Amino acid sequence: MGHYIGLDLGGTNIKGGLLDEAGTTVAQRSIPTESHGGPGHVMDRLNTLARQLADDATLEWDRVDGIGVGTPGPLGDGDVVLSAPNLPGWKNVPLGAGMTERTKRPVAIVNDADAAAFGEFWTGAGAGESIQHMILLTLGTGIGGGVIINGKLFSGAHRAGAELGHVIVEPQGRPCGCGQVGCIERYASASAVANEAKRRLGAGEASSLTSIDEVSCRAVFEAAEAGDAMALSVVEEACDKLGTTCVNLVRIFDPQMIVFGGGMAHAGDALLSRVRATFDRRTWHVREERVTLTLATLFNDAGFIGAAGMARAELGA
Repeated sequence: MGHYIGLDLGGTNIKGGLLDEAGTTVAQRSIPTESHGGPGHVMDRLNTLARQLADDATLEWDRVDGIGVGTPGPLGDGDVVLSAPNLPGWKNVPLGAGMTERTKRPVAIVNDADAAAFGEFWTGAGAGESIQHMILLTLGTGIGGGVIINGKLFSGAHRAGAELGHVIVEPQGRPCGCGQVGCIERYASASAVANEAKRRLGAGEASSLTSIDEVSCRAVFEAAEAGDAMALSVVEEACDKLGTTCVNLVRIFDPQMIVFGGGMAHAGDALLSRVRATFDRRTWHVREERVTLTLATLFNDAGFIGAAGMARAELGA
């Protein structure tokens, strides 16, 4: 049976797991990234964690069939990380070559949002042979995304596909850090919900949320469920934009399932029911929709599980 290591590279921590061929996590742990040490040091940290996982599983190193690394930032040819804003000094970093040299094992490099999508597809919400077309939207600081088509990760012609957080929903809307205007992540990410509530509080709108410094996405959803009119308006705007985006994604990709992950997905039905309501109201009626909108099941583990799954898909026997 094959064994694959998945590593999820974050600005603060690196999460990792060793999985078997069936997708069962045999060992997992997390270590600090120590990103201040620069790209070379971070790659050393990735190598250290991978070897610790093999030791935890009492697996000889040469029996590791592949290592997958999920990394933030866009990827270029040759598994080069073009940039990673939360990792100092990461510009045109040859992550694939660096990890292959350090580990002496086959290495697959994948965008972290794509890795999370593949994780949910492989062993999470989309697990099972019946689901072969799936989309993941991660609702966190921004909105990440991943698209599975015919059981394979879609990355586009230039490895820049499935940047779903940058679908434009308001052409004259809020500026986005990507350089566009009106991206969905400026309206329906966890940080966007919190920021909009803070803006309204600062403008003097009445709310049970009295301290701007304590406003979070979770607090806004809780206030909305308790009947706070301002919080409810913020939540409904975000869910309306998200439901509309889902209509567009279904028209383009025709998935069997759209999965919501990230911190905002912890709102559960308070999120899902409103997104579904907008989706049902705005979708076409030419034929009955057969897509399922649902919540993620792996959450923080999706990244390393998906990275291991991609190593298995690209490098496995």
